[in-house]
Amino acid sequence: MLDAVDSFPFSDMSPTVVIGGCDSGVMNRVLPTGATFADLIAQVADSARNHGAFVSKVALLTNAWRNAGFITGREKASIQACSAHTRWSWLPWPW
Repeated sequence: MLDAVDSFPFSDMSPTVVIGGCDSGVMNRVLPTGATFADLIAQVADSARNHGAFVSKVALLTNAWRNAGFITGREKASIQACSAHTRWSWLPWPW
């Protein structure tokens, strides 16, 4: 969805959240800001200084999404598992 308030006008509209080739199986939802889950994960990857920082930032995102009711605990675990099992060498993005 593209409009005047879209924070990511070129959003990753993949059907599921994929991190470094790991398909989490979690629907890549569009948030009210216009960002998708994948957009926000890419954003934290761009700002992470190493793999541990990336995994921590993904954990913060997924905790917030879980608390907001956007994802289930199982979906949270799946996204976090993909972030933990990615190889840092393929960063920076694009995916």
